Amino acid sequence: PYMQNDDEYTDRQKLHIILKTPLPRDEPRFKTVIGLFPNAEPYEREIHEFFGIDFEGHPRLTPLLLERDYEVPPFRKDFDTRKYVAELLDSVPPIETKKK
Repeated sequence: PYMQNDDEYTDRQKLHIILKTPLPRDEPRFKTVIGLFPNAEPYEREIHEFFGIDFEGHPRLTPLLLERDYEVPPFRKDFDTRKYVAELLDSVPPIETKKK
């Protein structure tokens, strides 16, 4: 992993860290950093939900923002937005077919 202390955004009381690491697409996993940074808990849940990364050792990787499950997490590059919209909206009848 690549860790960088971003001095541009650091003041005397706070430490900002940017963490970058390559992960395999088929099973993206990374160890949780909650033991070091307890406030990382909701961020790891959000990353898990939108990108599908499993954080090993995270106490509760439960949905944070999304209401439904997705085959592919919606912020991944291989998420097919057109297919998702077609499947979601094809079941909704057009306004013109509504009975008067």
